[in-house]
Amino acid sequence: VLKMDGHSVPLAALGGFILIFGFFAFNGGSQGSISGAGDGAVVALAIVNTTIGACSGGLTVLFFNRFILQQPWSFLMSLNGALAGMVSMCSGCNVYEPWAAIIVGMGGGFLFIAVHFGMLKMQLDDPLDA
Repeated sequence: VLKMDGHSVPLAALGGFILIFGFFAFNGGSQGSISGAGDGAVVALAIVNTTIGACSGGLTVLFFNRFILQQPWSFLMSLNGALAGMVSMCSGCNVYEPWAAIIVGMGGGFLFIAVHFGMLKMQLDDPLDA
């Protein structure tokens, strides 16, 4: 098996950050309108929970990868964990309490780690590691 390292960390980071800002628009805009009473609070909660999900997913992957698996610090793994945390938040970002958003984001981070190493074990090619 030929190991092929990533080609450009800055471009991968740029793509990841564009996706993160897209998730803010997607989850915040899923309310559909902001003209009724209470709509602003729902949009605010969705964006806050999206941010919390990204942070907890990224930090889960970062610390699990470094301290449990004894691998070097990896920005790309953390970025993918943050994206996994945001994806896991999509279904209920407007109804979760912020403490639940931490747990859901961590679950997304752990699921990313399992899928990442499972794909490596099965020698599946995924250029995005998504």
